[in-house]
Amino acid sequence: MPLLTLVSVWIVALSLPLVVLWSSWRQRSSGLDVRVPVPGTSGSARPVARSGGRRSAQLSGGAHIQSAPLLNVSEQSVFERLSVLLHGTGFQATPSVRLLDFLDVGGNDRASESLRYRLMGHVDVLIVDRQYRPVVALEIDGPSHTLPRQVRRDRVKNEALAAAGIPLLRIPALGRRTGQDLDRQLAPFLVVR
Repeated sequence: MPLLTLVSVWIVALSLPLVVLWSSWRQRSSGLDVRVPVPGTSGSARPVARSGGRRSAQLSGGAHIQSAPLLNVSEQSVFERLSVLLHGTGFQATPSVRLLDFLDVGGNDRASESLRYRLMGHVDVLIVDRQYRPVVALEIDGPSHTLPRQVRRDRVKNEALAAAGIPLLRIPALGRRTGQDLDRQLAPFLVVR
């Protein structure tokens, strides 16, 4: 094979991945969605819309799915305050932690299974120590926490955390003003063990 042909093939082989990456970036930055295979389905998601950085798609079964912010405005406010408050203390704040990630419900009986099902939710923020042990859980309670169904869920969460010896601090949701006195509220819990 002549040298010129080998060099041409080599240049094409090296530039092809760059063209594919550039094309993919160009589609994403222009607001066009790219079809992405969805695990467990026979095809790919059909793009529906994209606005404000959120992607939305219709799955092959007809259901719609889209990305959503991890925290609402009140939760963001608390988390930002915690980032400053906990800086350099050895404690860390972790948002939206599933209860069953840090609560161990033993047993295989019906009561244990029922409790595991009822604890499928999360806490809004979990503060952990240097060994990643739970120190205190925070719930930012908005208006929905007065609804009977949510009151029942909160009761189960309250009892489970109390039984595990993890304090729970409930903070009223006040938008950007949420958690203005966090330093005072958290002081009893942020003691190095």
